[in-house]
Amino acid sequence: MDSIQSGKIGTNQYYAAINSTIEIIKTMTIILNGKEDRTYQKPLSVDELLLNVNLKGLPVLVELNGTALRKSEFSSTNITDGAVIEIIQIAAGG
Repeated sequence: MDSIQSGKIGTNQYYAAINSTIEIIKTMTIILNGKEDRTYQKPLSVDELLLNVNLKGLPVLVELNGTALRKSEFSSTNITDGAVIEIIQIAAGG
């Protein structure tokens, strides 16, 4: 507030900065393995989602909105609000 009072930034700039911060921390709703989940903040990459569900580094298949992703795409693919994600952990055995 001192910056506003001393005239360093305008009131409109201050409120724009606050609104930008609020937008960054908004949660989004995704469908993860058939269940609605609202605990994630946007933006979120597939890699970050895997970390959140304790599957980072494990062999998994990921489908995002009906499209299978390559492992090389996990870090560059962002999940958006309303996304449908299926994660299948690969297990060996017979």
